[in-house]
Amino acid sequence: EVSKDATITFTAEADRELTAKFAKETYTITATGENGTVEGAGNYEYGADVTLTATANDGYTFLGWYEGETEVSKDATITFTAEANRELTAKFAKNTYTITVTTENGTVEGAGNYEHGADVTLTATANDGYTFVGWYEDGALVSEDATISFTAEANRELTATFAKDK
Repeated sequence: EVSKDATITFTAEADRELTAKFAKETYTITATGENGTVEGAGNYEYGADVTLTATANDGYTFLGWYEGETEVSKDATITFTAEANRELTAKFAKNTYTITVTTENGTVEGAGNYEHGADVTLTATANDGYTFVGWYEDGALVSEDATISFTAEANRELTATFAKDK
C-alpha cells in the first residue's frame, strides 16, 4: 500500500504501476419499536436491498414506519436500497375495544371504550317492578350476576336481561 489518501503526489523517477482500490461502503440500518418486534436491521453494503418487518404484540396495531417524525410507510414490511445510514422506528398503538350494552327495563353502568387489557366492570340495575335475569352475548348466557368483570380483549356486545316481577 502506497497511500490511503485519494490524491497522492510523487516525483516520477521510474515506470510505476499503481492500482486504486475501492471498497463498497457499508451502512448501518437501525430499526426499533416498542410493543412489537422488528426484523431486518443490520449493516448493509451500498446498493443492497434492505427489508424491514414489524409485527405488533398482542393487543397492539402497527401504525407505520417513521424516520424521525416523518412517516416512511404504513406497510408493516418495507424494502429499500441501502444508500445511507438510517434510523427507523416502527410505531404501534394499543388497541381500543368498544363494550356495548343493550337493555330494557333497567340501567347499566360500565359500557364504553377500553384499551386492551383494561379491567371492565358492568353493573345492571333493574327498574322498579323488574328483576335482573342475566347477561347474554350472542344469545348465550354469560352470567346471572348483576355485576360482571372481565378483561378488554375484543369488542363485545352484551345484553342485560330483566324479567317483570310477578
